[in-house]
Amino acid sequence: MSIRIMHLEDSALDAEIIQDKLEASGLACDIVRLDGKAQFINALAGEAFDVVLCDDNLPDYDGLSALKLVRETHPETPVIIISGTLGEEKAVHCLQLGATDYVLKHRLERLPSAVKRALQEAEEQRKHHQVAMKLRESDERFRQITENVADLIALLDLEGRRVYNNPAFQRHLLGDPSLQIGSDSFQEVHPDDRERIHRIFTETVRTGVGQCAEYRFVGHDGTVRYIESRGSVVRNASGRITNVLVVGRDVTERKRTEEALRKSHEDYRRVIEDIFKFVPEALLVFARNLNLYKDNKAFEDLVRTYAPKLLYTEPELRELLLQEIRAKVLNGGAGEIRIPPKNRDGQGARAPDHSGESAEPAAPPIPGFS
Repeated sequence: MSIRIMHLEDSALDAEIIQDKLEASGLACDIVRLDGKAQFINALAGEAFDVVLCDDNLPDYDGLSALKLVRETHPETPVIIISGTLGEEKAVHCLQLGATDYVLKHRLERLPSAVKRALQEAEEQRKHHQVAMKLRESDERFRQITENVADLIALLDLEGRRVYNNPAFQRHLLGDPSLQIGSDSFQEVHPDDRERIHRIFTETVRTGVGQCAEYRFVGHDGTVRYIESRGSVVRNASGRITNVLVVGRDVTERKRTEEALRKSHEDYRRVIEDIFKFVPEALLVFARNLNLYKDNKAFEDLVRTYAPKLLYTEPELRELLLQEIRAKVLNGGAGEIRIPPKNRDGQGARAPDHSGESAEPAAPPIPGFS
């Protein structure tokens, strides 16, 4: 299904580059480009969009103003700020105002992943809002929903005290549920993560904008679990924020798998480094396009030894060897590589002489390349 994107951008060239980046990543996009304030305001009053991309600086408008307008009129639509030059302070301000992300124009390779993440977070936010609506309609209905899901769900008051934990939360993290209602929800957060999570919670209550977070949770038995969560505010009928709903999942096993994979890659890298360092033979590794990725000291020593004997500079002999190796790979061939000596006049390799009279003999095969 195509993603509907509203793109506020006055440069047709930049808009085309951005569209190419998105489509090259596999995203099917229906992009509506607007190049000014009036068009942008009119478009917001029409059909809904999945994502809004805003250039930070237009002749008659700016990204922050556009962001504020989208937040006022379409609070659930994610906004990504795109800028040629965006300082850290202004970037933080954008996020505080509700931007999902910001991307610099010279780092557009980040844009597809930012759009995908924005869509995912918007979907999660919609789910959270649906849960919050059900809570306002009926506490009992809310319990029926949350007690039958694997997600970890907690309802907190504005001080961060627990009002409700669903069974999954109780089973996996808290132990005896009767001891946990009314307790400080930050006390089980790992000490190294506690201040950051408390700050995120405070900002959510203050701004009404939910945020994602990852942190470590210390269970009742002392085990440490990794949690991914997102908080969203719950409002009463008059619109006042009364609670924070936190929906999370235990990602400990994923973290362990990632760490094991990272360690495996690191061990593999060390083995390869040792092979390149200690084997006496010349070793070369090529990328798929046959560009040289890595060689070892034995190869460099070989080039250094034979270059003067064949009347080449070291870069010249190195390039000739690489050309011959690539040719053999492309032709599916094997066998020795012979590099003829260079003419003494410096005009290139000495051509073979079939007369048998005046030509010098061809150089012997270079060790390690047969």
